[in-house]
Amino acid sequence: MSRGTVKIVISTENIIQTIALSAVIAMQNAAAAEVQKIEEDFVPLNKSSKRQRTEEPESSADEKPSYRSIEGKAKAHELSDSDVDYDSDPQGGNLNIDVEDPLKQRSIQLSRHVKDHPEDISKWLELIAHQDVLLKANQSLNREVTKGEIQSFAGIKISMYESALAQVKKPEDEELLLLGMMAEGAIAWSSEKLDKRWEAIANEQGSSFCLWRARVDHKLASLTTFKYGDLKAAHVDRLRAVTAQPAVSVSPAPGCGVTPNGVPRYEQMTYVFLRATRLAFDAGYRELAIAAWQALLELNLQRPYTNEGMADSELLSLFRDFWEDEVPRIGDNNAQGWDHYVQSNGTADPAEPQRDEDAIVPSRDVYKSWGATERLRASNARKPGRATDDILMDDPYRVVMFSDIEELLFVIPKEHVPHTWKQLIDGFLIFCSLPPAFRSSKWTEAAESDGALAGCLSLFGKEAVQKANEPDVLDETKKSPVFMQDGIHLANASDILFGTQGWFLYLSGWVKTSKTHDGPVDLGLVAHALRQLTTVESFSDLAEYSLAVDIIQDPDNTKKRAKALIKRSPASLPLYNAYALAEFANGNREVARRVVSSATGLINSSNQRHGLVLWRTWAWMELEAGFMEQAILRLCASVDEFLSHSPELTSATPTQQLKAYHYLSSRLEHQLSSRQLKDAVLTGECHALLATALNSVCPAQ
Repeated sequence: MSRGTVKIVISTENIIQTIALSAVIAMQNAAAAEVQKIEEDFVPLNKSSKRQRTEEPESSADEKPSYRSIEGKAKAHELSDSDVDYDSDPQGGNLNIDVEDPLKQRSIQLSRHVKDHPEDISKWLELIAHQDVLLKANQSLNREVTKGEIQSFAGIKISMYESALAQVKKPEDEELLLLGMMAEGAIAWSSEKLDKRWEAIANEQGSSFCLWRARVDHKLASLTTFKYGDLKAAHVDRLRAVTAQPAVSVSPAPGCGVTPNGVPRYEQMTYVFLRATRLAFDAGYRELAIAAWQALLELNLQRPYTNEGMADSELLSLFRDFWEDEVPRIGDNNAQGWDHYVQSNGTADPAEPQRDEDAIVPSRDVYKSWGATERLRASNARKPGRATDDILMDDPYRVVMFSDIEELLFVIPKEHVPHTWKQLIDGFLIFCSLPPAFRSSKWTEAAESDGALAGCLSLFGKEAVQKANEPDVLDETKKSPVFMQDGIHLANASDILFGTQGWFLYLSGWVKTSKTHDGPVDLGLVAHALRQLTTVESFSDLAEYSLAVDIIQDPDNTKKRAKALIKRSPASLPLYNAYALAEFANGNREVARRVVSSATGLINSSNQRHGLVLWRTWAWMELEAGFMEQAILRLCASVDEFLSHSPELTSATPTQQLKAYHYLSSRLEHQLSSRQLKDAVLTGECHALLATALNSVCPAQ
C-alpha cells in the first residue's frame, strides 16, 4: 500500500486513550464473567419482576461499541461471543487507571513517543507488539482470552499499523508494517476484504518477496478458494517477474531492502521454484515435480558452456532437444549429462526402459489390498516415465514432456553459477526431504523453516517419538540419551554425517525407514545425481555429502565410492577423514585406522586445520575403543612433529603431554581473541579430549 492511499482511521491522541483503556479490558470482563457465573448458579424459586426491571437498563441498545474498528465503528456481531463492552470515551466513564502499573506506564510512554515522533517506525512496532503483552497479562489460569477480545485487539493494532504507514519513508519499513497489518487483518477482517487488500498490495508492492510469500501462504490456507492452477500460475508469474525486476529482495526476511545484484535474484528464483515443485508434488503431480528438478539441474549445472552467450530462449530450445531425446538425465542410471550429450553430437545411448512393480498386494481384506496396491502405484509414479517404458499408461501425466515444465525453468548466467550452485543443490535436497549440504544462503535457511516445504518430515516425526528399546526405569539418569533428531535442525559436521546409531545422525528420517518408498524420491536417484555432480571439479565440495548418501544407499560399496572420489582429489584430507569415518561406522575399525594413518602423511603447512581434524578423528576412534594412552598420543602428535612421524611409538612422555596441553590451551585463547571461531571450536574439542584422557589415565595430573 502506498503512503498516499493510506486512510488514518484514528488519530494519535485517540490511540493513547484507547491504549490506556485496553489495559483494563480483561479486568472488567473477568468481573463480568464472575457475576455471570454467580447468577448462573442462582436458581430462583419464583419469578422476580423487580430483578428483571433492574437488569433491563444494562442491555440498553444505546451503548456505543467499545473498540474502534478498521471500518469506523465496531460491528456488534463481530464481538457476539464475548461481553466486551465499555465506553471508548475516557471522559464519559469513571475508569480508575492505575498509573503505577508498569505495563500501563509502558503503554503511555510508547504512545507519547509516537505522538511526538511519528516517523519512528521502530517505536510504532513496539507499541503494536505491546498490545499482545497487555492482552496476555490479563489472562489467568481460570480465564482464557475470548475470541472477541482477540478480534478487538487486532482491530486496534490494524489502526496503529495504518497510522504508522502514513508516516513511513523507507520501503523496508513499509514492508514490515504491511506484513503485520495483513496478519492482524486475517483475524479481524472477512475473507472477502482480506482478499481485496492482498490484491491491492500485490499490485503496489510487486518487488517484495515477503509480501508475495505471505499472500501465497494465505491462498494455500484458504480451503474454500484453493485452486492448484491459480497457485501454480502465481509461482510462474513470480519467476517471470523476478527476472524482469530492476531490483530484488536481498533476503527472504522482511525489512532487508532490495539490490540490483544478480545473485539474490537467482537465489530467490530457486526458492520460488522449490515452492512451486513442492506444491506440484503435494497436489499429486509427483513425476512433474521431480522432472522439473532434473531439468533445472541439467540446465544450469550440466550445461555445455560452449554455447554461452546465447539468449535464454535459444538455450532452452537446445535443451528441449536433449530432453525429448529421452537419454538418461541427472539422477538416472548411466546419466552423463547434457554437456556430454552436446559433445557427442546427440549420440548418447538411450535410457534403459523401466518397469513398474504391478503385483497386487495379497490380502484377505479387499480394501487393504486395494490400499496397498494404490500406494505401490503412487510410489512407482514418482519417477517420470518415458515413451519406451513398460509402465501403466492409464495416467496421461506419467510421461513428462518438455512443454509441461518449460514455464518453470530459468537459466542462471555463467558468472553467477559459482555463487548459486550450492543453494541450487540445497534446494533439491530440501525438496527430497533431506537436510541441506551447505546452508550457504539465507534463502536456504528460510526454506528449512518454511511450513509449505515440510514434505515427508512427518514420517521422521513418527520415528523420532518411538520409545527406546529398553525397559522402563524409574531413574531418568539411567536412560540412554535420545539422539534421534531431524537433520534439518542440526549443523552439518563429518561426525554426524557418518555417525553411528549411538550418536546424532545428519541423514535420518525416511532414508532410515525405506530408501525406496517413504521419501519424495527413490534414494538411488539422489545418490546418482550427487555422484554425477561431484565429477565436475568446481563442485568438489559436495563430495563428502555424496559419499554419505552413497553409503546409506549401497553400504557394501563404501570402499569403491570413496576411492573414486579420492582419485579425483588425492590431496583432499576431508575426503580421507570422511572415508575413515564411514568405515568406522560400518564396523571396519582397523580399516578406518589405516586410512587415517596414511592420510596424516599428507599434512603440511597449507592444510594444518584439516590435519587437526584427522588427528581428532583418530583420537576419538581410540577413545571409543577404550585405548586412552593411544588417544593421548594422537592428540599430542597433532602438535608435535616428532610424534607425528613416529608411528612405532605407543605412548607420549609426560613432557610431551604437558607441552601439547599448554600449546592447545594457548592456541585456543589466541583463536578466541582473534575471532577465529571455527578454528577455536576444533581446537577446543581437541583440548577437552586431551584433558579428559589425561584425567582418566592419571587423575592427580
